[in-house]
Amino acid sequence: MGQRSRASGPAWATASELGEYAFCPRAWHYRAHPPEESPSDADLEREEYGREFHARALSRERSLEQSSPAAAGVGVLLVLVGLLLLLLFLGVL
Repeated sequence: MGQRSRASGPAWATASELGEYAFCPRAWHYRAHPPEESPSDADLEREEYGREFHARALSRERSLEQSSPAAAGVGVLLVLVGLLLLLLFLGVL
């Protein structure tokens, strides 16, 4: 969580806090409000499963980002070909 000093004004959220909340609201809540008692073995297991889940989700997202430029290029090419055909049929070219 972002480091900020306690000011007399309103408590502002930092950009890193907003990003953390957007990624996983539950993790943000537990970091902002840590539990009073120490975690049980089941809690630690769930935490490890959550870390693995987020790692898998992030790796899937990264693989989609790497494959999408080719798909975007094909889409742009199809749009351009469609526009050229439309101009040919309208007699502009």
